[in-house]
Amino acid sequence: MTNDARRLGAEALLSIPVDEPERIFPRSEDGIKQLFRVLAGQWHPDKCADPRAAAVFTHIRLLRDRADQKHADGSWAVPGVLALSATDGKAYE
Repeated sequence: MTNDARRLGAEALLSIPVDEPERIFPRSEDGIKQLFRVLAGQWHPDKCADPRAAAVFTHIRLLRDRADQKHADGSWAVPGVLALSATDGKAYE
């Protein structure tokens, strides 16, 4: 969903549970950081006229924090996606 995240509206973003950042953020640390910057710039209350911008911005920050935590402790899991590592070190999903 990360490619579509920039097109999500306030309702869709606010409906993502904080404990499921995998729904929006990619698995990599750099990917999390990059998407957060894009979404934060898009939804920052000083730049966005939507009356829910402050709530969305806060929610995106909470999702990013949880994504960072899950990435750090190795508990990142996407329902319905099987992640495998080959003996040569390549990762497959």
